Amino acid sequence: MKDEGYIKNFNTRRHGRFASRRYKQWWYFEGLDPENSIYYVFLALKGFPKSYVSTKIIDYKNNNRWTEDYLTKFEAKPGNKVDVFAIGKWGSMKFNGKAEENWKIQVKTKEIEAEFIQKPLVPIHRNRLYTKNINYYITQFIHNEMSGVLTITDSQMKIKGHGYCEHNWGVQPGHSTTHWLHFWSPNIVGIVMDCRYDAGIAHNYNYFWYKNRGFYLPSPSNFHYDPEKPMEPFLIQSPDLELTAFPIYTHFTRKKIWPLLDIDYQEILLNIKGWVYFRGEEIKINGIGKIDHNFNKW
Repeated sequence: MKDEGYIKNFNTRRHGRFASRRYKQWWYFEGLDPENSIYYVFLALKGFPKSYVSTKIIDYKNNNRWTEDYLTKFEAKPGNKVDVFAIGKWGSMKFNGKAEENWKIQVKTKEIEAEFIQKPLVPIHRNRLYTKNINYYITQFIHNEMSGVLTITDSQMKIKGHGYCEHNWGVQPGHSTTHWLHFWSPNIVGIVMDCRYDAGIAHNYNYFWYKNRGFYLPSPSNFHYDPEKPMEPFLIQSPDLELTAFPIYTHFTRKKIWPLLDIDYQEILLNIKGWVYFRGEEIKINGIGKIDHNFNKW
């Protein structure tokens, strides 16, 4: 599909003298298996002056996590498919495939070995923020079928459940604060996002897929989240949306990878219940998902 591969020849000059230093491009695969209580994220990011890969596995039932982050070079080929490959002393990471078929994710490090397949169940969602100093493209597949095998310290398990992936690129803000929820439920999947970039520039949307169609609801939404009480239930509200988040796992990370990024990052895995109201219909939600609450300097 268009824009899955590496985007080259991007014009950064019109967005400021040093805008090329804020140009970033990344591929991100995420999966959640409710039966085995396993959640994972694999990321490959190209930035200035370094590139970066990250792996994360969370066993949220037993409160175990395995994370690895490395500054490293990697190859990403242009074209209408994902073709990303990184290798180093730390191990290897490979993303390959296209939306018309599926994506194959292969990761091997000192701690983990993973091989997953993700296949989209709904069409691509596209979004963009375009201002004087920012030009940022988002392409997301918000509901994927996910399966594969995960090995951690010689313990192997078969994984199956929900998947999500994205390819994003462009001139990024230097600073951002974010509330970002995405969830899966039997009848509806969605994203509720509220970001503030640099000097308060807003980027928000509420996007859902329901009964074979995508739709937006008015945004931003208000996240009644207290970082001092991360395991307490909280509301997410907008005029046509009311959700209650019930955290099942939370973790705070202060991630500093010089010279690429400096992030205060709170991740919350949660059960989500509530409703959205669209064209006269109240759509009930009872699912599972994740919220990112973070402050980024990158």
